[in-house]
Amino acid sequence: MRLIMRFAIIIEKGQRNYGAYAPDIPGCIGLGATPAQARKDLVNGLVAYLRMMAQDGDPLPVAASTIDHIDIDLPVTARKNARRPRRQPVG
Repeated sequence: MRLIMRFAIIIEKGQRNYGAYAPDIPGCIGLGATPAQARKDLVNGLVAYLRMMAQDGDPLPVAASTIDHIDIDLPVTARKNARRPRRQPVG
């Protein structure tokens, strides 16, 4: 029998690499040169952490966070000064 758990994750660009974390599981992070590498590192860490929790009989975390995006309408002058982040596909 398998248990599928779904958690929201955040991937952020740092000065030199990318970091990923799951808000519902504090302290577990992933790092990588690309968003995909940071995601993979986080997934590997989460799998190991959740397996240890299950083996020890600890209660597993419940996914409570959700992800959403908002659009903010700014005047044209603000758009000219804004830095546009590069989007990279996350695998």
